[in-house]
Amino acid sequence: MTIRATELHDPKESNVPSVEFQFVKADFIDAYQLRAAPTRRRWMLLLMSVLVLAAAIFMCSREISWTIVAVAFISVGGALGALAEFHVYVPWRARRDFAKSPLAHLEHTFTLLSEGITIQNARGSISRLQWSDFLSWRTNKRTTLVFLSPTILIHFPARLAGSGFPVDRLKVELSRALGPAF
Repeated sequence: MTIRATELHDPKESNVPSVEFQFVKADFIDAYQLRAAPTRRRWMLLLMSVLVLAAAIFMCSREISWTIVAVAFISVGGALGALAEFHVYVPWRARRDFAKSPLAHLEHTFTLLSEGITIQNARGSISRLQWSDFLSWRTNKRTTLVFLSPTILIHFPARLAGSGFPVDRLKVELSRALGPAF
């Protein structure tokens, strides 16, 4: 992901690659799973919840062994429920939403510019988004999510790099404009 500054501000902006692609179910599953993955804030909230739960159980029972057993059972049950949600419900929901979303089945064109991103679909509608239009971003090795609001996002599958889209440059520009990914 090392890119020189001259590559980021290329004066030949018209030569920036545009990539035409069509989303597939796997893209939606990757995006939904990244969106659902816990952040550091969620992990801290979960840890605090377990500690409060342990304190409440200890206050009621006054036996440390009962507190440990109860918190362990509740924690294991919660972890199994979270795993089921992440690996069963989230992919099911992604496949369902992909099937019900007609715009997801259209061919899209992404163009990365120094001032932002241009998105066009097969119906001809064009959106030109500046870096200041985005709130935050999140990435992993399979996809990059860019948030326009807390609930509206654009996802860039990593497979776009194979088609010539500068995904690394996108991440550098997002990092420069919005700070590090959360």
